[in-house]
Amino acid sequence: MAGTNAVGAMERSILIKAKAGLGNRMLATMTGMLFGKLCGRRIIVDWCDGTYAEDGVNAFSLLFDAPVLDVTTCRFEDVRAVAPAIWAGHLDWTVSNMIGAYSPRRFRDPTVYRKYCCDHLRRRIISISVW
Repeated sequence: MAGTNAVGAMERSILIKAKAGLGNRMLATMTGMLFGKLCGRRIIVDWCDGTYAEDGVNAFSLLFDAPVLDVTTCRFEDVRAVAPAIWAGHLDWTVSNMIGAYSPRRFRDPTVYRKYCCDHLRRRIISISVW
């Protein structure tokens, strides 16, 4: 596909997804960006959940001019390792989709997000940062 960025199996990246308000999103994104810079990871931001732009449109790219990849231009077919593993095969899903599919009874429980985040110091390829 022309104009897309393949995220390969050997490329260390951080995929930052967000849920909730703008402040939470900014905190998660800035934390993820700092981590990505410090660890030499490719930074990809995904705010495509329909909260601040149409569903499927990355609101981050509309609101900010930052040196990160827009998730709408990325392909994840070659990704072999995802942390946490629950995201494997679902990198294009929103946080709400994941919670709805795997933890529907805990949708309003703030501790549910731990299941969808990772310990960045122990992960290699793609890591998800959710706030």
